[in-house]
Amino acid sequence: MESRLIYEANKKSIGKVEWIEHAGGEWAYCGVKEDFRRELVEAELSSFFNQDVFYFSKTRKDSFTRMKQELMLHIEEMIGVNEFCIWNDEFKRVMEFNKIGTFRKGEFSKSVMSSPKYSYLKPGSPDKVKGKLVKYRKGDCLSIHCGGGKYLAVFISEKFNRFYDLTLFDYLEDRKPTIEDLVSGCYFGRYGDSTEGIFPCVEKLMMDCLEVDASEDVERIAHFEITESLQVGSYGGRESFAKLLEHYNLSIDNRRTNTENFNKRPDVFFIGDRLMKFKEIIKSEDGLADKVP
Repeated sequence: MESRLIYEANKKSIGKVEWIEHAGGEWAYCGVKEDFRRELVEAELSSFFNQDVFYFSKTRKDSFTRMKQELMLHIEEMIGVNEFCIWNDEFKRVMEFNKIGTFRKGEFSKSVMSSPKYSYLKPGSPDKVKGKLVKYRKGDCLSIHCGGGKYLAVFISEKFNRFYDLTLFDYLEDRKPTIEDLVSGCYFGRYGDSTEGIFPCVEKLMMDCLEVDASEDVERIAHFEITESLQVGSYGGRESFAKLLEHYNLSIDNRRTNTENFNKRPDVFFIGDRLMKFKEIIKSEDGLADKVP
């Protein structure tokens, strides 16, 4: 989810939170810099939240999505410098931190039947955008002609209202990808970690459905049924085809290096961006190559 949307969701929700009272009131002291009480904050996070993806809300241009393993790093960087909020992935639970080293916890008001229905947060697969049928759906693998005779490969990892969430493959070639390329290929992602073990996550980049649908540079290659419980490893902002190519070129060398290093030490769990095997998240290797009307 892009920064602006996280910030706006925080702004609309924070006023409807019921804050948890302690003996000394809503706020608890955690300190800043050398006085920062890391163990206290870690314990509070662990007991209050029960998921792996979080939204950090700081400013309109500097809000972001992070995995559970990265929370403390960002909290330590920002505590005493910025005021910020950490929300769970449904915007129902929040921890708010201020500059003086105190924090409070709360839940979306129980007097309200449910949390706000932000259309840009609600996952799903709508058939129409602005009254027009969309062409693609979750699990569709696309070829994108990005100029100079080169083709990128992506798959749709989700749809959020009028946006496709696109996940890049490690593929930039002078021909369109085949089903075989996709099945044996790797995508931009990382591993998540939970009490139940590690699991694959995807990097998502947003693009407007109608913009993708209208492009003559996009072609559906195949459709695969993807694991329903697919988790978000990182979430980029709204992109264009040119930015997809730029992101690929800027990221691919680092991801290949990380993947090579990770594979050398399979006994060690590494956090970070890498290339993930597409076979891990598809239910069958028999992709459907029929055209979408």
